Amino acid sequence: MIGSVTQTVDFQRVCILKAIDTGWIEQVDNLQQLRFVVINRKFSQQNPLYEYQKEAIVSYQQMRHQVDQLVLKNIMLSTIKRKSNGEITIVFP
Repeated sequence: MIGSVTQTVDFQRVCILKAIDTGWIEQVDNLQQLRFVVINRKFSQQNPLYEYQKEAIVSYQQMRHQVDQLVLKNIMLSTIKRKSNGEITIVFP
């Protein structure tokens, strides 16, 4: 397992950063797809900018919830391997 407080803090930091990175990559993809979807709404006489902002806020809130879940999943389900020199390697689920 983890030997020192420093390694524990580093493990938690890496788990959090991995979750944020994963969530943010998906968020950027969602926003790019949303842009194309919202453009078609102007044909139904809706304001595309307003629709984009409304949907983007919902998407952001979902991403924050997903990041919280990923942090917990990363911390609870990751495999920690110790190398012979004392360094740890983390394998995420």
